[in-house]
Amino acid sequence: MEPVASPQSIALLKESIMHLDHPLQEKSNYVFVILGASGDLAKKKIYPTLWFLYRDGLLPPKTTFVGYARSNLTVDDIRSRAIQYMQVKKDQEQLVDEFFKLNYYVSGTYENSDDFGKLNEQLDKLEKSSSSNRLFYLALPPTVFSIVTKNLKLTCMAPKGWTRVIIEKPFGRDSETSAELSRHLSSLFKEEEIYRIDHYLGKEMVQNLMALRFGNRIFGPIWNRDNIASIMISFKEPFGTQGRGGYFDNFGGSKPTYAGKVLVPVKDEQKVQVKKVVKSIAPKTVKGPPVKLPPRTDVPTIIVHSLKEESSQIFQNPETSICPEDIGVKVLNCRPVVGQRVLIRTETQEMAKTLQTVINENVELKTVCEAREPKGRTPQILVYDIRTTGQNREEEEAAFLGKIRQSNSLPQGEMKVLFTKKGRGEYEHWVISFDPQIFGCIKDEKRLHCAFGSYNFREFVEPLHCYNCHRFGHVKKNCGEKVELCCRCTGVYYYKTCQKTSILCRNCRECNKRNNTKLRVDHTAISEKCPLFIREMGQLYNRKNHPALP
Repeated sequence: MEPVASPQSIALLKESIMHLDHPLQEKSNYVFVILGASGDLAKKKIYPTLWFLYRDGLLPPKTTFVGYARSNLTVDDIRSRAIQYMQVKKDQEQLVDEFFKLNYYVSGTYENSDDFGKLNEQLDKLEKSSSSNRLFYLALPPTVFSIVTKNLKLTCMAPKGWTRVIIEKPFGRDSETSAELSRHLSSLFKEEEIYRIDHYLGKEMVQNLMALRFGNRIFGPIWNRDNIASIMISFKEPFGTQGRGGYFDNFGGSKPTYAGKVLVPVKDEQKVQVKKVVKSIAPKTVKGPPVKLPPRTDVPTIIVHSLKEESSQIFQNPETSICPEDIGVKVLNCRPVVGQRVLIRTETQEMAKTLQTVINENVELKTVCEAREPKGRTPQILVYDIRTTGQNREEEEAAFLGKIRQSNSLPQGEMKVLFTKKGRGEYEHWVISFDPQIFGCIKDEKRLHCAFGSYNFREFVEPLHCYNCHRFGHVKKNCGEKVELCCRCTGVYYYKTCQKTSILCRNCRECNKRNNTKLRVDHTAISEKCPLFIREMGQLYNRKNHPALP
């Protein structure tokens, strides 16, 4: 029966493809090579599946298919063998013709590297010297895995693009041959270039076993050895080996399941795999291990701030007075920030000190601006539920800070309200920075006294996070983005208008592209579970700038 694929499900699949860590490039060529194209697996599974993907528009526009086997065949021969398994409807005959026009066939042995050279020539003709990605599917017996992968590495790697190798089970006859195969593959390809699959575990029956075993509250608690006497697994096929006898002679044919107990003919390998599914223990989590990001390196930085209320053109463009190349300084980034300041990042700390000295000693610049190193992070607290009066903001903040200093007998030092967070109704939560000496006097107190009342508070250790572009390092009022970005996906719109069904963190996706990492992206850009947020928090706690930080 043909798999049911509703327009909604196909649309969701297309949307998920766009959210891959490495999205498909429409201008690039993609070549799918089936090694063992004359075999049983190719005609029953691989070619029908490629047809389904092509029919539903789930393949890149420039995709071609190349079959390779020892048999002297043509594309028409491949079509006649596979068409009965492709479930083509009458109104799809023209579309299936177009599908097979994209198919090619090369005949050759698996041991001779010259034959793989002919395969590579065919691939070069299809790619026409442009960027192309190659995927090789080894629908072959394991006895030729080693020689075939060696020939692929020597002659058929993609010159402009990626190469992937898919290996179909079984992976050797036992643990020793499996380990030997793994060592061989790792000597030829990177781990991300290798895919090991068992198509049998993707069958509906096995997938249903997983749901029945782990997603059913009735069977879950009793699915154990204390309540199950025996298990019988029966695989019924309406056909025989049909030319596959040599394969089963080497890697297991029809043998009894649980010898001496239940006599059910199954293939050994499939029996073992499905038995593992039936007997498996529910995992604590279905998520993989967290990816540990390397600490964010602190880029050498200086801040140039204005000495006058109206900064001159020289201050706005310091390069008009100083040429970094002339003083041996490599500037990585230069951008204006809030408060009439310019932030300049250099390649090394020595370059930053050199640039700072030159700016402060320059005749034209020293009268309008001053360069300094960034100040260390000051202690901050979050004071809850402050009722605002609607007066002048600066006067209200100054009065509140004055009451705090007097009521808690705090020493002299800088106190400043950095920003506020919205609370319930007319209440707000204030983030206040303190001089380290002042913070040392209140950090162990349970409440912050203020005149005839007191407030609940805690130390505020959170990275600067913009709720406009959702990047770290600045807040919304200082953001350079003119349009608010969605925190649920990569869209350029307010998150409440987002209609995407899947969540995608824009920050983690950018990090994966930039650093070739594999961070999880199935969370929002403002989630506290975001790996980048966790890293930023770790950076803050590692800065021991005041007594409260461990």
